[in-house]
Amino acid sequence: MLVVSWNVLNKINVIFAVEVESPGCSYNPSFESHQDSLAQAVADEMQKVYTKELRPTPVPLTVEAGVIDEEDVGITLNCLRELMQHHILLFFLLVS
Repeated sequence: MLVVSWNVLNKINVIFAVEVESPGCSYNPSFESHQDSLAQAVADEMQKVYTKELRPTPVPLTVEAGVIDEEDVGITLNCLRELMQHHILLFFLLVS
């Protein structure tokens, strides 16, 4: 809820509403409302933990690599050429 009031100098003051806590947070809550408040707090904290655990791992800034043999590069390039030719042929067959 948003309350807007006018100042003496005709400026608009924006006053944000205060969030009301659940009944379980009062000085003398009933057992059920207190348990509900605790359950909500635990659920919020577990949501933070699960979000942190399931977040994808960041991409490393540096990558350790070994020496690449010329044979490996040749095999990789030949495989890529064959795949590209195969996909180009499939593309032309699908288009026509």
